[in-house]
Amino acid sequence: MTSMTLERPTASATRLVALRRNPDYALLATVAALVVFGIVMVYSASYVIAYDARGDANYFFVRQVFWAALGLGVMLVGDRIPYRWWARLAMPGLIVAVVLLVLVQFTPLGVEFGGARRWLALGPLPPVQASDFVKLAVVLFLATHLARHQERVRESRYGLLPFAAVMIVVGGLAVAERDLGTAVIILVIATAIFLAAGADLWQLGAVALAGLSFAAVMVLAEPYRWQRVLAFLDPFQDMQGTGYHMTHTLLALGSGGLTGQGLGASREKYLYLPNAHSDSIFAVVGEELGLVGCLLVIAAFGFLVYRGYRLASRAPDTLGFLLATGVTTWIAFQAFVHVAGTTNVLPLTGVPLPFISSGGSSLIACLFGIGLLLNISRHRVEVMDNPVSPAAPASRRERRAG
Repeated sequence: MTSMTLERPTASATRLVALRRNPDYALLATVAALVVFGIVMVYSASYVIAYDARGDANYFFVRQVFWAALGLGVMLVGDRIPYRWWARLAMPGLIVAVVLLVLVQFTPLGVEFGGARRWLALGPLPPVQASDFVKLAVVLFLATHLARHQERVRESRYGLLPFAAVMIVVGGLAVAERDLGTAVIILVIATAIFLAAGADLWQLGAVALAGLSFAAVMVLAEPYRWQRVLAFLDPFQDMQGTGYHMTHTLLALGSGGLTGQGLGASREKYLYLPNAHSDSIFAVVGEELGLVGCLLVIAAFGFLVYRGYRLASRAPDTLGFLLATGVTTWIAFQAFVHVAGTTNVLPLTGVPLPFISSGGSSLIACLFGIGLLLNISRHRVEVMDNPVSPAAPASRRERRAG
């Protein structure tokens, strides 16, 4: 059947190629701007909550600065160590990620908050969300496995079965944590890598059918998920109940207008908007900076995604191509789910906005993924337009001599 691969330029497709050794500075600058903007917005969205709950208005701000500094170091590690080296850790990394999910769900190390058991307590450090690292592990494992067996991806033994096994184990554990949103994100990431590696139409059809069936069963199996669907369809029907979160999210966005109330001037964050500094931070952006601020954030993510897929198309080998595709899809789809949930295009899922929402595990995992992209960009293949042939300089000298 027809292969659904994404095409990458190769040396045979052009007369001249060049290898760049500098990282993609445009990508780096975009990510740096998003992280700095996120620190500012976390402080703006959280100082009221932090003072009320902790007696320290700077509590979440200081933690976000700490996580950003740590994430910067992790990003530098991902950038400096050749991306092919990380392929050695693909299987051990996936095993560790699965173990973390098991520890969260079945041991006292797991921390429950808001009816969901998603966080892992690691001594004096703030709890981390293990599923954020699982996304990274899935990208690394599938990219490595499918790159090694790129000629046999359409064989079930090397393509569909490993893909299905990873999804069943990881997705099942994520759902057990009452985190259907993360399970869907991981499925989309894995499907994008599978598609880029050369999956057949029937394989993609099987994945799509299984994914939709799984999501439908999970929604119907848990009453709170069905209530979220009802709140999505009409959030104002039960404004003090199932529609409370969505109602205040929309009120925050609506009150921002075109240019917003001004940085720090949000009213909904004053104990009305749930999780204003994390799950609802895009609503605070809309209220304080208006439609203009929201569009600038979306444009920054759009440019990041463009650079990421551009790097994937110019990666020097299949591993780099699949890694860049997976990381870019991860950040793109997670940002989409957060913004779509905030604007009531999709039901709310509690997914953080990459680089901007408060939270250490999400920030560190995403920044490491960016480090991998930067490392791939150091080895990217540049296709030169209208290259000059070796004989051209001699011809010009001959013309001048004549």
